[in-house]
Amino acid sequence: MKSDLNGNECIQDELYFIVALWGIEFAINMVGPEIEGYQQWLVKHDYISPLHFGKNWETGKLVDIDS
Repeated sequence: MKSDLNGNECIQDELYFIVALWGIEFAINMVGPEIEGYQQWLVKHDYISPLHFGKNWETGKLVDIDS
């Protein structure tokens, strides 16, 4: 939860555009200049990229989609 200039708590939405180009992952916050929320997400998910999270990731290894 963030605070505004008057010290009042406020909710701040975040929307990230994440792309990998030539093996480098870029995260752009489409709502504001900070990427703190993205960094917190990475810590919470053991630094697994959101591009490889969920169906594409199993026990720390990429899943073979042909099996």
